[in-house]
Amino acid sequence: MKIEQLSESQASMILNALPKVGPVTLRRLLSAFDNDPLKIFTASKRELMRVDGLGQTVADAITGWIEKFDLQKEEEKLAAIEGEFLDLNSTDYPHCLGKFMTLL
Repeated sequence: MKIEQLSESQASMILNALPKVGPVTLRRLLSAFDNDPLKIFTASKRELMRVDGLGQTVADAITGWIEKFDLQKEEEKLAAIEGEFLDLNSTDYPHCLGKFMTLL
């Protein structure tokens, strides 16, 4: 799947699953890229590595995400259990968790 075909929710799902991208790193990335997870995937390694605390390993994980995460498989798993992925921008995301994430 090409980056241009991803939704913001799909991009968030990928970021949440990547190794070395924890909540603090994710918050830093989103802050650096206008809270737009799609912009993170269109950034170059050099741009990613300018984010405070990010190194080559994280930049490689993001730019090589397709080798590390099977989006279709994860979406099928969610569908099978009638689940839904909620990202920080989702209207259904728990308000108290959103407040916690802004503290990180």
